[in-house]
Amino acid sequence: MNRFAKAFRTARLNSGRTFREIANYVGKSIGYLSDIDSGRKNPPEREVVLKIEEFLGVRDGHLARIADEVRMTVPNNLKGLVTDSPQLGQFLFMGQALLREDPEHFSAQLEEYLESMRKLMEDRGLEPRELENLFCDLFDKKHYRYSGQVVAI
Repeated sequence: MNRFAKAFRTARLNSGRTFREIANYVGKSIGYLSDIDSGRKNPPEREVVLKIEEFLGVRDGHLARIADEVRMTVPNNLKGLVTDSPQLGQFLFMGQALLREDPEHFSAQLEEYLESMRKLMEDRGLEPRELENLFCDLFDKKHYRYSGQVVAI
């Protein structure tokens, strides 16, 4: 269970609110909130976390801070890649900032970059599907959600 899940569960139990009440207030499903509460899903978008804080009476902003920290944590399976290639780490962190700032523009730019990578792989006789499978193995797809959609590779 991640730190956000623990903090969310504590705040929810302290408030006496049910998943149904929270779900109705923030516009998410009960199952989604249960997955967050148990740590099966990462924290929701910042706007949703702020609504949860408001509804549960969390006044100090600690849920939002913890959610931001959890989102910024590099999964263990990526640490080696980032260590081996500092440029990849820089690309990922800069990309995350740009994705928050302007998701539509960043998505278009990322798609252009990925298309050039596909072309390079094909030129070298590598199957682009191999890259997709590698990313699916290394990355949890929920990290690539924006505006309710998954960024496809």
